Amino acid sequence: MKKKWLILYIISALFILSTPAVYSYFSPKITSQPAIDPHESAVFLIEGHPFPYQPEVRFDIPVTWHLTIPPTTSGSRLKASINPETGKILWNDKRKGTWQVTVTASNWAGRDSQTFKVKRIIKPFIKINLPSTITAQQHFKGSLEVSGSQPLEISCTNPDIVIEDFAINWPEPKAGKYSIQFSASNPDGKHTRNWDVTVKGKPVKITSEPQKTTTTGMDYKYQVKAIGTPEFQWQLEDAPGGMSIGGKGIVLWPADFALEGNYNVSIKVSNIIDGKTCTDTQTFTLQCKKKEQSKKLTNVNVKRVFKEDKIIKKQKEVLQDQEKLLEKLPKKFKQEQNKAIDKQKEALKKAEEARKSALQLKKQKAEKERLEAERKEKERQRIEAEKLKEILRQQEEAERQRALDAQKEAEQREKERQEALRKEQEMRKKQEEAREKYLEAQRKAEEEARKKEEAIQRQKEIQRKAREAEERAKREEAARLEALRKKQEALKKQQEALRKRKEAQEKAERLKRQETELRKKKEEARRRQEESKRKYLEEQQRLREASEKARLEQEKVARRLRKQKELKKQAEEAERIAKQQREIEERLRIQNKIKKVSVPSKRNMSREQVEKGKKIDLRYDFVMKGWSFADFNRLAKNREFKILFMPRFKSIQSENYEVTGLDSNGNPVVKMKSWDSDYYSSKGCIVAEVPTEGRDHWKNYDIHLRRIHKLGSYTMTLFFPYHFFTYLEDAAISYYEARKLNPEIPFKKGAGKIKFTITKDYKFEIISMGNTR
Repeated sequence: MKKKWLILYIISALFILSTPAVYSYFSPKITSQPAIDPHESAVFLIEGHPFPYQPEVRFDIPVTWHLTIPPTTSGSRLKASINPETGKILWNDKRKGTWQVTVTASNWAGRDSQTFKVKRIIKPFIKINLPSTITAQQHFKGSLEVSGSQPLEISCTNPDIVIEDFAINWPEPKAGKYSIQFSASNPDGKHTRNWDVTVKGKPVKITSEPQKTTTTGMDYKYQVKAIGTPEFQWQLEDAPGGMSIGGKGIVLWPADFALEGNYNVSIKVSNIIDGKTCTDTQTFTLQCKKKEQSKKLTNVNVKRVFKEDKIIKKQKEVLQDQEKLLEKLPKKFKQEQNKAIDKQKEALKKAEEARKSALQLKKQKAEKERLEAERKEKERQRIEAEKLKEILRQQEEAERQRALDAQKEAEQREKERQEALRKEQEMRKKQEEAREKYLEAQRKAEEEARKKEEAIQRQKEIQRKAREAEERAKREEAARLEALRKKQEALKKQQEALRKRKEAQEKAERLKRQETELRKKKEEARRRQEESKRKYLEEQQRLREASEKARLEQEKVARRLRKQKELKKQAEEAERIAKQQREIEERLRIQNKIKKVSVPSKRNMSREQVEKGKKIDLRYDFVMKGWSFADFNRLAKNREFKILFMPRFKSIQSENYEVTGLDSNGNPVVKMKSWDSDYYSSKGCIVAEVPTEGRDHWKNYDIHLRRIHKLGSYTMTLFFPYHFFTYLEDAAISYYEARKLNPEIPFKKGAGKIKFTITKDYKFEIISMGNTR
């Protein structure tokens, strides 16, 4: 009875102790994790896509799922639910924003919950409400209507347009037609729209007023100011001699040409708007007045009259009188008279010396006046040279200014190009960052797969250690049983010895007690063996569950990698399709620029077109693909072409065989006719691929005619009427303007040899020419 109660007590204790472990083992544990964006710390829910996360529990035990979302600030609840059996989340709410979501798994053993944020983003969409026509050189402002989840990135293909917070600023649009593409992108996707706009030029108009008076001896300068679409062409229609106007509208009239009088001045400026020349003229009368000179009063009060010759003559006469008087005077007065004569001679000598000095001074004064005149002449020449240098300097300054303007414009273009390169590098950098993020996600997925593989290896190692422990326990149990056997043998020997000493009753009781102990020991060994077997089975079950979980994780990682590869492949396919679409749009744009010109007939011909066609000199190859000879003959009849059957390498004769029709077998029929040189060119050609056979494309028909008419080296040659070349030139010029490679080479120099054909609706189609794509 005591044993039963003991057993019941042990069983109750074991049940009480094992209950928490059982509940802990069978309670749900959410093992999956949602894909959280590291920047937003939330799960991105993209418009039009299913919810990107489905929770899972360990061991795949049956649970009931619950979804909890707090209501918004306005009190409204979101339209979202969860499948209580599978845990699949259905999000039907269309609003954008961020919400906190709690997912709970529960069963009879317990419950577990997981909380994370969900951010619903909307694909971007652009709506353009911009005018289709704007004015050139006038600051344009507008705005875009863009919807979608933030962060939104707006870009534009035109580098001159600045976009800030959906506002468009185009500082100085240039005249022309533009197809501008706007793009809006966010983590959900990208949306593009084109804005086809025509920037109309503004006709030029002069706004400045001239200075209408000037003075002789002074330079006249007038800066003409005008508004409108550049480039401006300046011209002087009426102006005085020496007046000029530069490329910046600066009127210059040097002082050397400024003479007194009234002069008519007419300034003309022009620009080109939509292929039309717009002009404006300013006319005024320029009055050139004489410069007022200051009057310098020179009082010449020097009335110095030099009478050296008269004085000397008179002194000589006085001296002769005194000498005559000396002869007549008595001796006693001769001494005084001699003294007077000596004084007179000395005075005469001084007078002659004064005369010589005066002559020398006169020569010096004349030399000084000559030197002064030479100095003034040199000064005048120097002033004229300085004026000429000033004119040259001003011209050089104007040229330097033009060079600086050109350099600034080149620097501006280089700056724009650098800006475009910078934006392109930023775009490439963003693409590289996106690619790095993708590679990082792929690396993380590979790292998770590696960790799962390591977990599987650890589970295998645990299994191996469990097997080794089981084998070690078996060996220990066998050793213990062997020791027990040996002890039993020793006990038997001891019992044998005691049996000899004690009575049979004691021997029987001892044997009974030994049997009871042996039975207990066997029961204990059996219980220990069952416990070891149970633990081994439980460990095997755990290992199988861990292996199955690792396999499921591997399958999830593989599905995620396949999905990433599919997304990458879809992105590459979308990029390839976009590139093909751009190429098709470029080809369509070029084809739309090419003017379709119909092949003329003779009834649409005028005499002016014939004379114009005679002057046109084109090198051409005529190719007809996919035409039968009957269709080609019909084309020649409808468009007045001539097909002659004439000797090869011979010039046009007055009469030749002409193809006039086809017989019942479709072969040509010829008739001798006179040549009309007034309407047809003497330059013929063999048509390629009529029929498509070898090099001699008319071979079968030539052989047929030679056999009938018994002619040797005759062959059929096609001739065009003169007016045909005027239409061909129009088609070639249109093709050249739409597809020329170097825009600076004109049509006559760059056309080269024109290869063309005629379509089935009788229109020209240019295949190729020289300077074209």
